[in-house]
Amino acid sequence: MARSRLLRLGFWCARVAFVAIGGTAVRLARRAARKRPRIWHGMYPLHMTAAMVKADRAAGFQSRSVALHLRQTRYALVTDREFDAVFESRGAWFDAHWRALIDLLLRGDIWSAHYDSLFFPAGSRANDVAFRLIRLAGIRIIVSAHGGDVLHHDGVLTRFDWIERTQRDYPDWDLRAQAAIVHERMRLFDRYAAMVLPGDSTLRRFLRRNDLMFKYFPVDSDVLRNEAPPERRAAPIVVHAPNHRFTKGTDALVAAIERLQACGVACELRVVEGVPRTDALAIYATADIIADQFCGGAFGAFALEGMAMGKPVLTYLDEEHLLDPRFNLPIVNTNPENIERVLGVLMKLPALRERLGRAGRQAVERYQSVEAMAEVWRVIYEHVWWGKPLDLAQTAHFSAERWPRSLTEDPADPDFWPVPVDDLL
Repeated sequence: MARSRLLRLGFWCARVAFVAIGGTAVRLARRAARKRPRIWHGMYPLHMTAAMVKADRAAGFQSRSVALHLRQTRYALVTDREFDAVFESRGAWFDAHWRALIDLLLRGDIWSAHYDSLFFPAGSRANDVAFRLIRLAGIRIIVSAHGGDVLHHDGVLTRFDWIERTQRDYPDWDLRAQAAIVHERMRLFDRYAAMVLPGDSTLRRFLRRNDLMFKYFPVDSDVLRNEAPPERRAAPIVVHAPNHRFTKGTDALVAAIERLQACGVACELRVVEGVPRTDALAIYATADIIADQFCGGAFGAFALEGMAMGKPVLTYLDEEHLLDPRFNLPIVNTNPENIERVLGVLMKLPALRERLGRAGRQAVERYQSVEAMAEVWRVIYEHVWWGKPLDLAQTAHFSAERWPRSLTEDPADPDFWPVPVDDLL
Protein backbone atom coordinates (compact mmCIF):
# COMPACT_ATOMS: atom_id res chain seq x y z
CA MET A 1 0.00 0.00 0.00
CA ALA A 2 2.77 2.43 0.98
CA ARG A 3 4.79 1.49 -2.12
CA SER A 4 1.77 2.06 -4.35
CA ARG A 5 1.22 5.47 -2.78
CA LEU A 6 4.87 6.42 -3.31
CA LEU A 7 4.68 5.37 -6.95
CA ARG A 8 1.52 7.42 -7.38
CA LEU A 9 3.17 10.42 -5.73
CA GLY A 10 6.19 10.10 -8.01
CA PHE A 11 3.94 9.90 -11.05
CA TRP A 12 2.13 13.14 -10.17
CA CYS A 13 5.31 15.00 -9.16
CA ALA A 14 6.89 14.15 -12.51
CA ARG A 15 3.79 15.32 -14.39
CA VAL A 16 3.64 18.58 -12.42
CA ALA A 17 7.32 19.31 -13.05
CA PHE A 18 6.94 18.70 -16.78
CA VAL A 19 3.80 20.83 -17.03
CA ALA A 20 5.36 23.63 -14.94
CA ILE A 21 8.21 23.97 -17.45
CA GLY A 22 5.86 24.04 -20.42
CA GLY A 23 3.40 26.39 -18.75
CA THR A 24 6.16 28.81 -17.77
CA ALA A 25 7.40 28.94 -21.36
CA VAL A 26 3.89 29.74 -22.59
CA ARG A 27 3.50 32.52 -19.99
CA LEU A 28 6.82 34.09 -20.93
CA ALA A 29 5.85 34.06 -24.59
CA ARG A 30 2.45 35.58 -23.84
CA ARG A 31 4.01 38.35 -21.75
CA ALA A 32 6.53 39.09 -24.49
CA ALA A 33 3.64 39.40 -26.96
CA ARG A 34 1.80 41.71 -24.48
CA LYS A 35 -1.20 39.40 -24.35
CA ARG A 36 -3.69 39.80 -21.56
CA PRO A 37 -3.38 37.39 -18.63
CA ARG A 38 -5.59 34.31 -18.46
CA ILE A 39 -7.68 34.20 -15.27
CA TRP A 40 -8.09 30.90 -13.42
CA HIS A 41 -10.83 30.64 -10.75
CA GLY A 42 -10.58 27.71 -8.39
CA MET A 43 -11.20 25.54 -6.58
CA TYR A 44 -14.13 25.93 -4.18
CA PRO A 45 -17.60 25.55 -5.79
CA LEU A 46 -19.19 28.95 -5.11
CA HIS A 47 -22.29 29.88 -7.08
CA MET A 48 -21.02 33.41 -7.74
CA THR A 49 -17.98 32.06 -9.63
CA ALA A 50 -19.92 31.85 -12.90
CA ALA A 51 -20.75 35.56 -12.72
CA MET A 52 -17.10 36.38 -11.92
CA VAL A 53 -15.99 34.48 -15.02
CA LYS A 54 -18.60 36.34 -17.05
CA ALA A 55 -17.23 39.67 -15.75
CA ASP A 56 -13.68 38.66 -16.70
CA ARG A 57 -14.79 37.84 -20.22
CA ALA A 58 -16.76 41.07 -20.48
CA ALA A 59 -13.51 42.88 -19.63
CA GLY A 60 -11.70 41.05 -22.45
CA PHE A 61 -9.86 38.35 -20.48
CA GLN A 62 -9.79 34.62 -21.03
CA SER A 63 -11.30 33.12 -17.88
CA ARG A 64 -11.64 29.57 -16.62
CA SER A 65 -13.45 28.15 -13.59
CA VAL A 66 -12.42 24.94 -11.85
CA ALA A 67 -13.99 23.04 -8.94
CA LEU A 68 -12.72 19.99 -7.12
CA HIS A 69 -16.23 18.89 -6.19
CA LEU A 70 -19.84 20.09 -6.09
CA ARG A 71 -20.52 18.99 -2.51
CA GLN A 72 -20.78 22.43 -0.93
CA THR A 73 -24.33 21.74 0.24
CA ARG A 74 -26.71 18.78 0.37
CA TYR A 75 -28.80 20.38 -2.38
CA ALA A 76 -27.89 21.62 -5.87
CA LEU A 77 -26.54 25.08 -5.11
CA VAL A 78 -24.24 24.71 -8.13
CA THR A 79 -24.08 22.31 -11.07
CA ASP A 80 -21.22 21.15 -13.27
CA ARG A 81 -22.60 23.35 -16.09
CA GLU A 82 -21.41 26.40 -14.15
CA PHE A 83 -17.74 25.34 -14.23
CA ASP A 84 -15.31 24.70 -17.04
CA ALA A 85 -13.88 21.70 -15.19
CA VAL A 86 -14.90 19.61 -12.19
CA PHE A 87 -12.08 17.22 -11.35
CA GLU A 88 -13.83 15.00 -8.83
CA SER A 89 -15.54 13.13 -11.66
CA ARG A 90 -12.22 12.34 -13.37
CA GLY A 91 -10.55 10.37 -10.65
CA ALA A 92 -10.06 9.80 -6.96
CA TRP A 93 -10.18 12.69 -4.51
CA PHE A 94 -6.41 12.44 -4.08
CA ASP A 95 -5.92 12.80 -7.84
CA ALA A 96 -8.31 15.74 -8.19
CA HIS A 97 -5.93 18.15 -6.43
CA TRP A 98 -3.06 17.16 -8.67
CA ARG A 99 -5.22 17.56 -11.77
CA ALA A 100 -6.27 21.03 -10.62
CA LEU A 101 -2.66 22.08 -10.00
CA ILE A 102 -1.67 20.89 -13.47
CA ASP A 103 -4.62 22.74 -14.99
CA LEU A 104 -3.55 25.97 -13.27
CA LEU A 105 0.07 25.62 -14.40
CA LEU A 106 -1.06 25.05 -17.99
CA ARG A 107 -3.98 27.44 -18.35
CA GLY A 108 -3.68 30.20 -15.75
CA ASP A 109 -1.69 33.42 -15.49
CA ILE A 110 -3.60 34.93 -12.55
CA TRP A 111 -5.10 32.60 -9.97
CA SER A 112 -8.28 34.01 -8.40
CA ALA A 113 -8.37 31.99 -5.18
CA HIS A 114 -10.22 31.73 -1.89
CA TYR A 115 -8.59 30.81 1.39
CA ASP A 116 -9.88 27.23 1.30
CA SER A 117 -8.38 26.69 -2.18
CA LEU A 118 -5.37 24.70 -1.03
CA PHE A 119 -3.97 21.83 -3.05
CA PHE A 120 -3.12 19.81 0.06
CA PRO A 121 -4.44 19.65 3.65
CA ALA A 122 -3.74 22.71 5.81
CA GLY A 123 -0.43 22.24 7.61
CA SER A 124 1.10 20.08 4.90
CA ARG A 125 4.53 21.25 3.72
CA ALA A 126 3.42 20.27 0.24
CA ASN A 127 1.35 23.48 0.12
CA ASP A 128 4.51 25.60 0.50
CA VAL A 129 6.12 23.65 -2.32
CA ALA A 130 3.04 24.08 -4.54
CA PHE A 131 2.76 27.82 -3.84
CA ARG A 132 6.45 28.35 -4.44
CA LEU A 133 6.20 26.47 -7.71
CA ILE A 134 3.18 28.53 -8.78
CA ARG A 135 5.07 31.76 -8.14
CA LEU A 136 8.23 30.51 -9.88
CA ALA A 137 6.06 29.55 -12.86
CA GLY A 138 5.08 33.22 -13.20
CA ILE A 139 1.51 32.93 -11.89
CA ARG A 140 0.17 35.80 -9.77
CA ILE A 141 -2.33 35.10 -6.98
CA ILE A 142 -5.33 37.20 -5.93
CA VAL A 143 -7.07 35.79 -2.87
CA SER A 144 -10.49 36.85 -1.60
CA ALA A 145 -12.46 35.70 1.44
CA HIS A 146 -15.94 34.27 0.94
CA GLY A 147 -16.84 33.65 4.58
CA GLY A 148 -16.52 30.07 5.71
CA ASP A 149 -12.92 29.95 4.47
CA VAL A 150 -11.72 32.41 7.15
CA LEU A 151 -14.43 32.06 9.82
CA HIS A 152 -13.21 31.06 13.28
CA HIS A 153 -13.91 32.00 16.88
CA ASP A 154 -11.48 34.82 17.65
CA GLY A 155 -12.91 35.76 21.04
CA VAL A 156 -14.36 39.06 19.84
CA LEU A 157 -17.99 39.66 20.74
CA THR A 158 -20.01 41.33 17.98
CA ARG A 159 -23.27 43.21 18.49
CA PHE A 160 -25.52 40.25 17.78
CA ASP A 161 -22.80 37.64 18.40
CA TRP A 162 -23.11 36.12 14.93
CA ILE A 163 -20.04 33.89 15.35
CA GLU A 164 -21.51 32.16 18.39
CA ARG A 165 -24.80 31.88 16.50
CA THR A 166 -22.91 30.18 13.66
CA GLN A 167 -21.46 27.73 16.16
CA ARG A 168 -25.03 26.85 17.16
CA ASP A 169 -25.84 26.19 13.49
CA TYR A 170 -22.84 23.87 13.21
CA PRO A 171 -22.30 22.25 16.64
CA ASP A 172 -19.90 19.65 15.19
CA TRP A 173 -17.63 22.31 13.69
CA ASP A 174 -15.29 23.58 16.42
CA LEU A 175 -14.79 27.24 15.48
CA ARG A 176 -12.11 27.68 18.14
CA ALA A 177 -10.07 24.79 16.77
CA GLN A 178 -10.68 26.17 13.27
CA ALA A 179 -8.42 29.12 14.12
CA ALA A 180 -5.27 27.05 13.55
CA ILE A 181 -6.44 26.04 10.06
CA VAL A 182 -7.38 29.61 9.14
CA HIS A 183 -4.05 30.97 10.38
CA GLU A 184 -2.19 28.42 8.25
CA ARG A 185 -4.24 29.46 5.21
CA MET A 186 -3.46 33.10 5.92
CA ARG A 187 0.24 32.37 6.32
CA LEU A 188 0.39 30.87 2.85
CA PHE A 189 -1.61 33.52 1.05
CA ASP A 190 -0.05 36.43 2.95
CA ARG A 191 3.34 35.22 1.76
CA TYR A 192 2.53 34.37 -1.85
CA ALA A 193 -0.50 36.46 -2.93
CA ALA A 194 -0.07 39.60 -5.01
CA MET A 195 -3.34 40.97 -3.59
CA VAL A 196 -5.60 40.15 -0.64
CA LEU A 197 -9.29 41.12 -0.76
CA PRO A 198 -11.21 40.63 2.53
CA GLY A 199 -14.57 41.37 0.88
CA ASP A 200 -16.10 43.39 3.71
CA SER A 201 -15.61 44.50 7.31
CA THR A 202 -17.14 41.38 8.84
CA LEU A 203 -14.42 39.22 7.23
CA ARG A 204 -11.56 41.71 7.41
CA ARG A 205 -11.47 41.25 11.19
CA PHE A 206 -10.19 37.69 10.70
CA LEU A 207 -7.35 38.62 8.33
CA ARG A 208 -3.90 40.04 8.94
CA ARG A 209 -3.68 41.62 5.50
CA ASN A 210 -6.03 43.94 3.60
CA ASP A 211 -4.94 45.33 0.23
CA LEU A 212 -8.32 46.44 -1.10
CA MET A 213 -11.80 46.10 0.35
CA PHE A 214 -14.96 46.00 -1.73
CA LYS A 215 -17.75 43.55 -2.52
CA TYR A 216 -15.74 41.83 -5.21
CA PHE A 217 -18.29 39.51 -6.86
CA PRO A 218 -20.92 40.59 -9.40
CA VAL A 219 -24.55 39.65 -9.73
CA ASP A 220 -25.75 38.69 -13.18
CA SER A 221 -28.49 41.30 -13.54
CA ASP A 222 -29.17 40.21 -17.14
CA VAL A 223 -30.33 36.81 -15.91
CA LEU A 224 -31.83 37.91 -12.59
CA ARG A 225 -34.52 40.29 -13.73
CA ASN A 226 -38.21 40.26 -12.93
CA GLU A 227 -40.16 41.63 -15.88
CA ALA A 228 -43.57 41.36 -14.22
CA PRO A 229 -44.76 44.48 -12.36
CA PRO A 230 -45.03 43.96 -8.59
CA GLU A 231 -48.40 42.86 -7.34
CA ARG A 232 -50.17 44.75 -4.57
CA ARG A 233 -51.25 41.75 -2.55
CA ALA A 234 -53.52 41.98 0.46
CA ALA A 235 -50.96 39.82 2.30
CA PRO A 236 -47.42 40.70 1.14
CA ILE A 237 -45.01 37.77 0.90
CA VAL A 238 -41.66 37.86 2.69
CA VAL A 239 -39.09 35.38 1.32
CA HIS A 240 -36.16 34.31 3.50
CA ALA A 241 -33.46 31.81 2.43
CA PRO A 242 -31.43 30.88 5.53
CA ASN A 243 -28.68 28.38 4.82
CA HIS A 244 -27.88 28.85 8.55
CA ARG A 245 -30.89 29.82 10.69
CA PHE A 246 -29.13 31.08 13.82
CA THR A 247 -26.49 32.98 11.82
CA LYS A 248 -29.10 34.70 9.67
CA GLY A 249 -31.39 35.62 12.57
CA THR A 250 -34.33 33.60 11.31
CA ASP A 251 -35.74 33.47 14.84
CA ALA A 252 -36.08 37.27 14.94
CA LEU A 253 -37.82 37.32 11.56
CA VAL A 254 -40.29 34.57 12.47
CA ALA A 255 -41.13 36.25 15.77
CA ALA A 256 -41.67 39.63 14.10
CA ILE A 257 -43.98 38.15 11.46
CA GLU A 258 -45.98 36.33 14.13
CA ARG A 259 -46.38 39.50 16.19
CA LEU A 260 -47.55 41.47 13.14
CA GLN A 261 -50.05 38.77 12.23
CA ALA A 262 -51.33 38.71 15.81
CA CYS A 263 -51.93 42.47 15.51
CA GLY A 264 -54.00 41.93 12.37
CA VAL A 265 -51.35 42.80 9.77
CA ALA A 266 -51.81 40.46 6.81
CA CYS A 267 -48.50 38.99 5.63
CA GLU A 268 -46.92 35.66 4.72
CA LEU A 269 -43.44 34.27 5.35
CA ARG A 270 -41.87 31.79 2.94
CA VAL A 271 -38.67 30.18 4.22
CA VAL A 272 -36.56 28.62 1.45
CA GLU A 273 -34.26 25.83 2.66
CA GLY A 274 -32.63 22.84 0.99
CA VAL A 275 -34.02 23.82 -2.41
CA PRO A 276 -32.02 23.58 -5.69
CA ARG A 277 -30.90 27.00 -6.81
CA THR A 278 -33.09 27.13 -9.92
CA ASP A 279 -36.17 26.38 -7.82
CA ALA A 280 -35.11 28.91 -5.19
CA LEU A 281 -34.82 31.69 -7.78
CA ALA A 282 -38.37 30.98 -8.92
CA ILE A 283 -39.57 31.40 -5.32
CA TYR A 284 -37.60 34.65 -4.92
CA ALA A 285 -39.50 36.02 -7.91
CA THR A 286 -42.77 35.67 -5.96
CA ALA A 287 -41.56 37.86 -3.09
CA ASP A 288 -42.81 41.29 -2.12
CA ILE A 289 -39.89 41.59 0.32
CA ILE A 290 -36.56 39.75 0.46
CA ALA A 291 -35.31 39.13 4.01
CA ASP A 292 -31.58 38.36 3.94
CA GLN A 293 -29.89 38.30 7.38
CA PHE A 294 -30.24 40.23 10.65
CA CYS A 295 -27.18 39.49 12.79
CA GLY A 296 -24.01 39.39 10.66
CA GLY A 297 -23.66 43.01 9.59
CA ALA A 298 -23.01 42.48 5.86
CA PHE A 299 -24.96 41.84 2.68
CA GLY A 300 -24.20 38.87 0.47
CA ALA A 301 -25.21 37.22 -2.78
CA PHE A 302 -28.85 36.71 -1.74
CA ALA A 303 -29.31 40.43 -1.07
CA LEU A 304 -27.79 41.33 -4.44
CA GLU A 305 -29.98 38.80 -6.21
CA GLY A 306 -33.07 40.23 -4.54
CA MET A 307 -32.20 43.75 -5.65
CA ALA A 308 -31.45 42.55 -9.18
CA MET A 309 -34.98 41.13 -9.25
CA GLY A 310 -36.41 44.49 -8.23
CA LYS A 311 -37.32 43.50 -4.66
CA PRO A 312 -36.90 45.53 -1.47
CA VAL A 313 -34.15 43.86 0.57
CA LEU A 314 -33.80 43.77 4.37
CA THR A 315 -30.31 43.16 5.78
CA TYR A 316 -28.44 44.19 8.89
CA LEU A 317 -25.48 46.43 7.99
CA ASP A 318 -22.81 47.29 10.54
CA GLU A 319 -21.45 50.82 10.92
CA GLU A 320 -18.49 50.18 8.63
CA HIS A 321 -20.84 49.18 5.84
CA LEU A 322 -23.06 52.21 6.35
CA LEU A 323 -20.15 54.66 6.44
CA ASP A 324 -18.26 53.22 3.45
CA PRO A 325 -19.59 54.53 0.10
CA ARG A 326 -18.39 51.38 -1.67
CA PHE A 327 -21.11 49.44 0.14
CA ASN A 328 -23.89 52.00 -0.33
CA LEU A 329 -26.77 50.13 -1.92
CA PRO A 330 -30.50 50.75 -1.22
CA ILE A 331 -30.71 47.97 1.37
CA VAL A 332 -33.02 48.54 4.33
CA ASN A 333 -30.82 48.30 7.44
CA THR A 334 -32.75 45.80 9.55
CA ASN A 335 -31.78 44.01 12.76
CA PRO A 336 -33.56 42.09 15.54
CA GLU A 337 -34.29 45.34 17.40
CA ASN A 338 -36.13 47.17 14.59
CA ILE A 339 -37.33 44.38 12.33
CA GLU A 340 -40.96 44.49 13.44
CA ARG A 341 -41.22 48.23 12.86
CA VAL A 342 -39.50 48.01 9.48
CA LEU A 343 -41.81 45.24 8.32
CA GLY A 344 -44.84 47.11 9.66
CA VAL A 345 -44.03 50.16 7.54
CA LEU A 346 -43.37 48.11 4.42
CA MET A 347 -46.59 46.10 4.81
CA LYS A 348 -48.63 49.29 4.91
CA LEU A 349 -46.81 51.13 2.11
CA PRO A 350 -46.71 49.20 -1.19
CA ALA A 351 -45.46 52.37 -2.88
CA LEU A 352 -42.36 52.28 -0.67
CA ARG A 353 -41.75 48.63 -1.55
CA GLU A 354 -41.96 49.49 -5.24
CA ARG A 355 -39.65 52.48 -4.81
CA LEU A 356 -37.06 50.38 -2.99
CA GLY A 357 -37.32 47.66 -5.64
CA ARG A 358 -36.67 50.10 -8.49
CA ALA A 359 -33.78 51.75 -6.65
CA GLY A 360 -32.23 48.37 -5.86
CA ARG A 361 -32.38 47.22 -9.45
CA GLN A 362 -30.85 50.48 -10.70
CA ALA A 363 -28.07 50.37 -8.10
CA VAL A 364 -27.15 46.77 -8.91
CA GLU A 365 -26.97 47.58 -12.61
CA ARG A 366 -24.82 50.64 -11.92
CA TYR A 367 -22.45 49.33 -9.24
CA GLN A 368 -22.55 45.54 -8.87
CA SER A 369 -23.50 44.06 -12.24
CA VAL A 370 -21.26 41.97 -14.46
CA GLU A 371 -20.45 45.09 -16.48
CA ALA A 372 -19.69 47.20 -13.39
CA MET A 373 -17.42 44.54 -11.90
CA ALA A 374 -15.72 44.03 -15.29
CA GLU A 375 -14.52 47.64 -15.03
CA VAL A 376 -13.07 47.02 -11.58
CA TRP A 377 -11.44 43.69 -12.34
CA ARG A 378 -9.83 45.01 -15.53
CA VAL A 379 -7.98 47.61 -13.45
CA ILE A 380 -7.01 45.04 -10.80
CA TYR A 381 -5.75 42.46 -13.28
CA GLU A 382 -3.70 45.01 -15.20
CA HIS A 383 -2.25 46.27 -11.93
CA VAL A 384 -1.28 42.78 -10.77
CA TRP A 385 0.00 41.60 -14.16
CA TRP A 386 1.56 44.70 -15.71
CA GLY A 387 2.10 46.90 -12.68
CA LYS A 388 -0.25 49.60 -13.93
CA PRO A 389 -1.61 52.11 -11.37
CA LEU A 390 -4.58 50.87 -9.35
CA ASP A 391 -6.77 53.73 -10.59
CA LEU A 392 -10.22 52.61 -9.50
CA ALA A 393 -11.79 56.06 -9.19
CA GLN A 394 -12.62 55.85 -12.91
CA THR A 395 -14.98 52.92 -12.26
CA ALA A 396 -18.62 53.31 -11.30
CA HIS A 397 -18.20 51.05 -8.27
CA PHE A 398 -15.55 53.33 -6.71
CA SER A 399 -16.86 56.62 -8.07
CA ALA A 400 -17.34 59.74 -5.95
CA GLU A 401 -21.07 59.71 -6.71
CA ARG A 402 -21.56 57.22 -3.89
CA TRP A 403 -21.77 58.54 -0.35
CA PRO A 404 -22.01 57.26 3.25
CA ARG A 405 -25.37 56.41 4.75
CA SER A 406 -27.00 57.53 7.97
CA LEU A 407 -26.45 55.41 11.09
CA THR A 408 -30.01 55.84 12.33
CA GLU A 409 -31.99 52.65 12.89
CA ASP A 410 -35.35 54.34 13.43
CA PRO A 411 -37.84 53.68 10.60
CA ALA A 412 -39.70 56.87 11.62
CA ASP A 413 -36.64 58.91 10.59
CA PRO A 414 -36.65 59.65 6.83
CA ASP A 415 -32.83 59.32 6.84
CA PHE A 416 -33.23 55.67 7.75
CA TRP A 417 -34.63 54.78 4.35
CA PRO A 418 -32.24 54.52 1.37
CA VAL A 419 -34.82 56.18 -0.91
CA PRO A 420 -36.79 59.45 -0.54
CA VAL A 421 -39.81 58.88 1.72
CA ASP A 422 -41.03 62.35 2.78
CA ASP A 423 -44.11 62.03 0.60
CA LEU A 424 -44.89 58.57 2.01
CA LEU A 425 -44.18 58.85 5.74
